[in-house]
Amino acid sequence: MKGLVPLLTLIVSLFGPRAGDAVTVQPMGLDRDDHYSIEYVVRAQLMAFREDDVERAFTYVTPGIRERFRSAEAFVRMVRESYPTVYRPGSVEFAEIRLTEHGAVQTVFIVGLDDAAVIAHFLLQRQASGDWRIAGCSLQQSDARAA
Repeated sequence: MKGLVPLLTLIVSLFGPRAGDAVTVQPMGLDRDDHYSIEYVVRAQLMAFREDDVERAFTYVTPGIRERFRSAEAFVRMVRESYPTVYRPGSVEFAEIRLTEHGAVQTVFIVGLDDAAVIAHFLLQRQASGDWRIAGCSLQQSDARAA
């Protein structure tokens, strides 16, 4: 967990908000609807990856990410090459959601098709519309293996 903060800081600096990105976070915490919405967005993106629906997968990211990649194809190519376990998960188990100064972090345990396990930390940010969008993802290797 000690290495998570520097890793999230790096992810946010690379893929986090830029000037002009609309981000607001409730200072008092996340309510039940926030938890539901955050998990829904991550699940929906994982399903879009599984179905090779590049356009739909791209709709779940922040405007800043959309601007950096400029196309759904470029974004999904990066995910496929850099995050193969996220792109093609075997099994997925949702864990805690934490509120940070950069947004909400949804922790997900993912076992890939190769039985390798990772802990994915999805950073989500609330948009001006109230919707949550994915602003980045970092992976931690896990020693766990599928049974």
